[in-house]
Amino acid sequence: MLSGRLVGLVGAGIGGLAAALALRRRDANVIVFERQRRLHQGVALLVWSNAMRQLSELGVADDLLRVAAPIDITQIRNPAGELLCELPIGEWSERAGMPSVVVRRADLVDTLARRLPTELVRDGVGLSSFAQHGDRVELTLTDGTTELCDALIGADGLHSTVRAQLHGDHPPRALRQQAWVGFARSSGGLARGVATATVGRGPRFWSAPLGDGVFWYATLNDLVGGDGRAALHAAFDGWHAPIRDLIDDTADPDLVSTQIRDRVPSPRWGDGLVTLLGDAAHASTPDLGQGACQAIESAVVLAESLEREDSLEAGLRAYEAARMQRTATISRLCWLTSVNSTVENAALCAVRDAAMRVALRTVARGHLEWILAGPAC
Repeated sequence: MLSGRLVGLVGAGIGGLAAALALRRRDANVIVFERQRRLHQGVALLVWSNAMRQLSELGVADDLLRVAAPIDITQIRNPAGELLCELPIGEWSERAGMPSVVVRRADLVDTLARRLPTELVRDGVGLSSFAQHGDRVELTLTDGTTELCDALIGADGLHSTVRAQLHGDHPPRALRQQAWVGFARSSGGLARGVATATVGRGPRFWSAPLGDGVFWYATLNDLVGGDGRAALHAAFDGWHAPIRDLIDDTADPDLVSTQIRDRVPSPRWGDGLVTLLGDAAHASTPDLGQGACQAIESAVVLAESLEREDSLEAGLRAYEAARMQRTATISRLCWLTSVNSTVENAALCAVRDAAMRVALRTVARGHLEWILAGPAC
């Protein structure tokens, strides 16, 4: 049902670009609207093997691997540097068929965008509203123009305009938790392929080598205004090396802060010829590094479903049915991981750390091998 059909996509982030590429590979016509003239691309992110397999299907995995760094082992440590557990991510990823990597977000966005003709992405033009008329969707755009499409996909993030019109403009669920993502211009003495996750009483810090530096991620159980670097110094004072050095070696443009938000999984995404994708549909906390990965999975499943079904509307509902349970389960796992890894009570932290020593590898293997296996569709 896709050949020659025009699918409009709102949002030129990872999910929107991946969906546009997946749809074009099945002979659909696409047009992508992006409200920002220059999309903020963040710092870096994890791309697990479940998403790498989908990127391979889209023909971009080899390009991405040339600029990415592998994650072979994740070490879980306490603030003193004592090893609590070691997870063989490379071994589990190999069984899933592709490596898991860390990559600059801009490199992933650019890798996807290069495969699309530039005229298909309209920067600086967002969606004001849409209306369904029979078998077409009319888009009213922020530049005052209109566009008729055969289907509309809202891949416009946590504060999606498409979602707001479908389901109401309800705010996302906000944790009282602030995250910093940074890129340090030094190796910190860290070994390539080894990620380190350090958990304390509330704060936590994750890092992995990437190219000529180190990608790191930290969270605090407080919302901090003013000098964020000073807050990080205070929170991680006395923690094992090279955490302090990584914070100090990160330039201001390479340090991004945000309050962590998600949405409770919804039993309904779309209506008629309209649906949602990525954070607009299934936003989760970043604890398992699956946000972009699930958007990429959804992009490929969307195109497969639309091609397979007898009508575009049936294809959209089939896509939603294929994705809702998996994304909801992963969102709940992310939420539980966030709660468990940021506890502040000393006794609960001691129990958590003891459990990590004894059982984390077994528990993580069960969850991660299911995640890395990818979508069933």
